Amino acid sequence: MPAFSFGNISGWIKLIRTYSPQFREGYVQMMGDAVPVSYSNGIVYVSASERKIQEVDSKVEATRSDLGLVAEEIYISNFINRLVRENQAILNIYRKYETEHGEVDAIVETNEKIYVLEVKMRAEPKGVDVLLLKTKAILQERQDKGVIPVLTGSKINKIVRNYAKGLNVMIVKLCTPYLC
Repeated sequence: MPAFSFGNISGWIKLIRTYSPQFREGYVQMMGDAVPVSYSNGIVYVSASERKIQEVDSKVEATRSDLGLVAEEIYISNFINRLVRENQAILNIYRKYETEHGEVDAIVETNEKIYVLEVKMRAEPKGVDVLLLKTKAILQERQDKGVIPVLTGSKINKIVRNYAKGLNVMIVKLCTPYLC
């Protein structure tokens, strides 16, 4: 029973007199009383509410990651469909392609061009710069075709769009039967 429950003040007074301050703090947390995280003999005690918050945080992060993967699939499929509508023959699609500057979401190779696709849920100018570094790395590997950097995603604001366009980065919006 928690030390403060049901007027158990005598139990709390006994704890104060008998045990070290670290043990008292750990005991109170272990029993679920509202106190911050603490240490007792090298052990971290976390109250029940802190554990619940950590559980929720990890579930939110997992959901965010899953949604990112689904969105990536949608935006890459959208770009491929665009190329098909333009009658470009797709030769290869490479997913999660590694460069010396990090992973590229997709590389789509057609007869004449290689598109380096980066999907961003919230694009920033720095992301454009990184995309250009990855594109240059691929250009060094494949000098036989034109290499075009492509930025797509849900939140590409006007500043990022203008910055990217000024650096010859293709911006692709989501195209659905209702939007195109």
